[in-house]
Amino acid sequence: MERFFIGTACEDQKCKEDLQAAQTASETAQKALTAKQNELNATKGALAAAQAEVAKLKKEAEDAKAAAAKAAEPAAPAPAPKKGKK
Repeated sequence: MERFFIGTACEDQKCKEDLQAAQTASETAQKALTAKQNELNATKGALAAAQAEVAKLKKEAEDAKAAAAKAAEPAAPAPAPKKGKK
């Protein structure tokens, strides 16, 4: 019977070691996941800023094109005087 207890104690120790190793691995993975999530959030923020800048530049380009087109339009000729009946 004594041998059974020794064997159980060894198995319990092995289980504790395995559990500790699994917990350590889990904590490491959680930290890595948190770091990646923070990196993703920062990247999303940079993307939003870049998209806002692109939208601003597109609007400026469209406004410049519209101004250039307006300046390039020939002035409308003055209406010719109507000849009235005499």
